Amino acid sequence: PETMDDGTTGLLLPPGDVPAWTAAILRLTTDAQRRTRMGEAARAFVLEQFDAASIAARFTTLLEGLRDA
Repeated sequence: PETMDDGTTGLLLPPGDVPAWTAAILRLTTDAQRRTRMGEAARAFVLEQFDAASIAARFTTLLEGLRDA
């Protein structure tokens, strides 16, 4: 849940819930626009949140916080 916005960048489904997974897969296979929208949103999210500069900044903040603790 921390790395995905349900319905926007992906689908969060309960583990082991075969009917929910089946419905989600069928919904995505029949809705090209939704697949495209979700794929583009997921790519944008990853590029924004997990690029090298963002990760380096987070580590720097974390390490500075540990140093000051």
